[in-house]
Amino acid sequence: MVPLFCNMKDSHKKSENGFLTPLLLLLMTGLVLLVVCVALYVKTTKDEIAVKDVVGTFEVTTSGNEATITKYHGRIRGRKLVIPSEIDGRTVTKIADEAFYDCPYLTHVVIPDSVTEIGEKAFCNPSLTHVVIPDSVTEIGFMAFSYSDLSDVTIPDSVTKMDYAFWSCKGLRRVTIPRGIKSMRSTFSACVNLTNVDIPRGVKVISDNVFYDCQGLTHIIIPDSVTVIEAAAFEHCKNLISVTIPNSVKRIGGGAFFCCKRLTDIIIPDSITEIESSVFSHCYCLTNVTIPDGVIRIGDYAFANCTNLTHVTIPASVMEIGEKAFEECDSLTHVSIPKGARIASDSFPPTCEVTRY
Repeated sequence: MVPLFCNMKDSHKKSENGFLTPLLLLLMTGLVLLVVCVALYVKTTKDEIAVKDVVGTFEVTTSGNEATITKYHGRIRGRKLVIPSEIDGRTVTKIADEAFYDCPYLTHVVIPDSVTEIGEKAFCNPSLTHVVIPDSVTEIGFMAFSYSDLSDVTIPDSVTKMDYAFWSCKGLRRVTIPRGIKSMRSTFSACVNLTNVDIPRGVKVISDNVFYDCQGLTHIIIPDSVTVIEAAAFEHCKNLISVTIPNSVKRIGGGAFFCCKRLTDIIIPDSITEIESSVFSHCYCLTNVTIPDGVIRIGDYAFANCTNLTHVTIPASVMEIGEKAFEECDSLTHVSIPKGARIASDSFPPTCEVTRY
């Protein structure tokens, strides 16, 4: 019986050792996983500390020592997001397209002075009310801040391109154009409450559609550094009463002041050689226009539907007056044009007497 008992005891020990071995392995594996998780947590926490206690993480792509933020994940209701200038030892130089597009509680953003480019629709977010753009930024992408709830924004002079950047920011009321800007096509289109625009000396071009449908604008002063006002620049600025255009402007594009319904007076500079198509069409309150000496052509529909226009002075330099140039200018009863000027059969309304000198 003794040998049998001893065998049973040995068998029990063997079974116990066989059970303990995988248990120890399991515990060791768990410990390794815990160490890895702690390391990852420390890395993530390091990035989160850089944004000052904001809960969230950044997705980035890297190139050499530079990083581009491609996506932000976080819920930051009512708090300021300070974007880090450095992530994982790399300098953040770009905010990629749509990086902060889907952040419904994002209200206040500070962009670091390491960033040079803001991508398309990067902050296209209706909850955004404040943004700080550093003077390191040179390009603001297509619709980067469109539909946001910004009320005013300071755009640094370093920015040279910002096409459509603030399109339909309906709460925007005040803005200063950067001196070094080269392209701002449709940048403030449909900013219906924009009332105060500062265009500093240094700006050379007022881009096409830049203030389209800015219904809050009433007065505009264009500095003498500007040489071109492009097509539809102030189209549908329905409450624009006055605009000062300097002699430095050599071209006013088609439809530039189309449907500026309250514009009462306009002084066209002597530097202009052509009144392009539909430039002042549907300016219902315009009563008196002097075409400067040097203008060669008055384009199609140039003053069409200026229903209160009563007096137009056309100089001897004008060689051509386009189709329907003064269509439905029903208050215009008489006009004198140069003998050699070519006119279309419908350049003037049928009720207007046309004489030549």
